[in-house]
Parts: sequence; structure tokens; C-alpha cells
Amino acid sequence: MDREQLKTIKSNVKNRLVQVTTEIKRVETQISNLDMNFNRFNNKAKEAVKLGRNDIAERILKKKNRRMERITTLEEHLSQLKQTKKELIKIRDRIDEMLMETETGTVMMETELSIPEVPRIPSV
Repeated sequence: MDREQLKTIKSNVKNRLVQVTTEIKRVETQISNLDMNFNRFNNKAKEAVKLGRNDIAERILKKKNRRMERITTLEEHLSQLKQTKKELIKIRDRIDEMLMETETGTVMMETELSIPEVPRIPSV
């Protein structure tokens, strides 16, 4: 693998790192927004029961459960994104090492670099 190929691969890795970092921030914001005022569901359900509106309380708790499921899905996705980011950083660091080897004239072995894709959020 020559120096120009390494630079091209490094550029691709940097772009993927930007994508992953952006996606991590987006997912963290989604989780935060879903998590906000979570106790409100319990309070509203209790109020509905006090008013004898068990049907409303049931709907509120179902909505709370759907939100909890969505948060769980997003947290799993966030974990995948963070793992992908770690892999990309390792690849970037290895490419930097390989570029240094080419500068110092150290013999470099051919290495297959597999750049991971950015995981997408699964739909619920």
C-alpha cells in the first residue's frame, strides 16, 4: 500500500469519524429528550386513577412503556456507535503509524484495512 492510498484511506476514516460522532450526539439528544419529564407519566397516571379514569391511566402507562422501549433501542444503538468510533480511532492510529513507517523508510507489510460503516438506528 503506497503513501497516497494510505492518505485516501485516512481521509475516509476521518469522514466516518465525523459521521459517527455526529450520530452519537444526535442519539444522545434523542435519549435525553425522551428521558426528560419521564416521571410525569407516573404522576399523570396516578391523577387519572384518582379521578376514576383507569382507561386514561392505562393509555398513559402504555405510552410510557413505548418510550422506555425506544430509549432502550437508542441506548443499544449508542453502544454500537461508540464501539464503531473506537474501531475507527484504532484504524486511524494504525494508518498514522503506517504513514510514519513510510517516512522513516521502515519496511511496511501489506495490511488490509476494513473501515466499519456507521450503524443506523433500528426502527421500533
